[in-house]
Amino acid sequence: MESDEVAFLFSPLGTPGISATIKYVNAKKVPHLFVVSGVTRFANFAEFPMITLRRLRRHFFTSGQSLASSGLAASSGAMVATSL
Repeated sequence: MESDEVAFLFSPLGTPGISATIKYVNAKKVPHLFVVSGVTRFANFAEFPMITLRRLRRHFFTSGQSLASSGLAASSGAMVATSL
């Protein structure tokens, strides 16, 4: 990043790649513009001040709730186990 004089990262996609680089990139004061991720972790602007979010998908938690609700509606007496 230093030798290429990167101004910003535009629309990085995927939680694993962003998680692996975000602290280094923030330390270099290079903003992540329009991050695409299904987790809410990157919405913590106190921890990640050089980031903007773009919501193309629902969060994983919301998707899980939706799937569990439809599964329970389809099967009477069904139970759903969760892990937080």
